[in-house]
Amino acid sequence: MRAFNCGGLMLALTLMTVPASAQSGTNERTVRIIAGGTELKATLNDTAASRDLMTLLPLHLQMTDYNGAEKIAKLPKGLSAAGAPDGADPNVGDIAYYAPWGNFVVYYGDVQYWPGIVPLGHVEGSLNPFAGQGAVDVRIERLEPSK
Repeated sequence: MRAFNCGGLMLALTLMTVPASAQSGTNERTVRIIAGGTELKATLNDTAASRDLMTLLPLHLQMTDYNGAEKIAKLPKGLSAAGAPDGADPNVGDIAYYAPWGNFVVYYGDVQYWPGIVPLGHVEGSLNPFAGQGAVDVRIERLEPSK
């Protein structure tokens, strides 16, 4: 606590240190993706669609291959596209919502710009569990901040 004399008035000020993770909100947007027994971490963007996704967690999805570059699965309900661009050109490792079909998407290969793609965030680590033609069981859950 610090005390200050301001023209005869004594003011007391308590300074609190807020952890950087709490300041940025990063922990609130971090999820664990378990795919085929492999645990990955993803950080979601601070968007309406990502916030909607967080309300659906935990999720269990059966993701199927699409176009040899992405895994897709229908979400139980649509996500808001408010404030989202008309489309996106996702990078390998990006996760997105494909609004026209209501799909959650993980990109393990290169794709081009496509209308209707709403970026959600990015997966850290190896995308091997998603690569290939077969389906993969995926669980997405909140990653609780470490204490």
